[in-house]
Amino acid sequence: MERKSIEVQLPPTWCSGICKNSMNDVCIEECVLDRKAAWFELKPGITLEDLPKYPVNDANEMTKEEKFTSVVVYLSKVVDHLQGKDDGKDVYLSRSRIVPNNIKKQGLLSSEKKRDISNQDT
Repeated sequence: MERKSIEVQLPPTWCSGICKNSMNDVCIEECVLDRKAAWFELKPGITLEDLPKYPVNDANEMTKEEKFTSVVVYLSKVVDHLQGKDDGKDVYLSRSRIVPNNIKKQGLLSSEKKRDISNQDT
């Protein structure tokens, strides 16, 4: 019996960890073969910190579609991070200028201590 060897191409490293379809049928049988990133879907919950290092060294070997897709993904995550939004959630709510109603707006010193300090000056 003669054995036939089957060559399997793996997805590029820049997308294998962040694509929802990575290593499934459409990835191995179509997307990796035609290299158009047609089946690329970003995994939900991916943040800027989750992305691998940008594939600068692999750019010469990437197709036009792969370059476009990678740039869109990385740029969108950088912009989301700079705006304080990761995966649609506001990260920097604590930096908001709106003070909740249950927090009293007082200065550093209570009014009694302010009176004591003003009496000491005289």
